[in-house]
Amino acid sequence: MIPSIQTFRFMHLDHDGIIRMDCSSESAMAGLLALRDKFDLAFANDPDYDRHGIVTPAGLMNPNHYLAVAINYLFQHRPQWGANVAVGKTLVSSAMIDRVVADLGRKLVEVPVGFKWFVDGLFDGSFGLRRRRERRCFVPALRRHALVYR
Repeated sequence: MIPSIQTFRFMHLDHDGIIRMDCSSESAMAGLLALRDKFDLAFANDPDYDRHGIVTPAGLMNPNHYLAVAINYLFQHRPQWGANVAVGKTLVSSAMIDRVVADLGRKLVEVPVGFKWFVDGLFDGSFGLRRRRERRCFVPALRRHALVYR
């Protein structure tokens, strides 16, 4: 007898009928979207935690809108990060982030797609935030008091 195999029955199919862990897809997030009136906020992420989805009573939030607002807020409310701390992002990230960073007077560092391009800036604390993967999440590189996460 073949043992039971784990399934992904909890996942909704994406718009093309394929199971995809895409937290920015309304089709893939249909299960959580169906519950949006039961919570003020609900969060989801993909299996390796590099993309996020945020559901509000109004629906699925655009990840790039969230990122731009988060960058704007954090850099205005973390004076201890210092004026030399930059935002890192990949070349394929939203231009909205570019405009927010410019408005803040911060340095924007664009790198090719891939985590390895962020390592030096994360390790030495020169990035306050970095945009991870192609489009959907940011990770704070610094703690509130400008200490590097290790």
